[in-house]
This record gives sequence, C-alpha cells and structure tokens, in this order.
Amino acid sequence: MTDMQILSELETQIGRKLPRIEYEALMKGIKPGHAANEQGRIIGLNLDGLGLNKIPSALLNLENLKGLSLYSNQLATLPPEIAATRCVAFNRSSV
Repeated sequence: MTDMQILSELETQIGRKLPRIEYEALMKGIKPGHAANEQGRIIGLNLDGLGLNKIPSALLNLENLKGLSLYSNQLATLPPEIAATRCVAFNRSSV
C-alpha cells in the first residue's frame, strides 16, 4: 500500500481531507494536513483539534512519518509504536 493510499484510508477514518502543506508550516500547527517528501512519502501529519479519542489505525502504517501533531484532541495515551518511534507533539490537557 502506498503512502497516498494510507492517507486516503486515514482521511476516511477521521472523516476529513488532509491537504498537503509544507512540513515547516504543518508542524507550526496552522491547520490539519499532511506533508510529503519528493517521493510522495508522508513525513508529517497535523491532526490538531480533530476530536480524536484514539489513534487511527492507518497512521501506524506510515513508515517515513517523522512529525506528528495531535494537540487539542481527546487522547489519554499514545500507542507504544507511535510514542517510541515518532516525533510527536501531544497535549494531554484536553482529555
């Protein structure tokens, strides 16, 4: 499965399109979206403020993800696969 197919699955799981945004702007938290490298691999996701109460399963398949922002969601914990291997911005105060 390609990263763009995984992105489509992720968008279905969260019920929202995630437009392509430059990585630096994406990680500043301007708005939800995704960043991809020249090969089309997803390297960043901003899922801020989407009301997530769990990590969408599709996200675990993005092998090149290096930045993930999850501020202002309903997450109490992160799966070990995400917490151990990713650069994550996570705000527990919204639980």
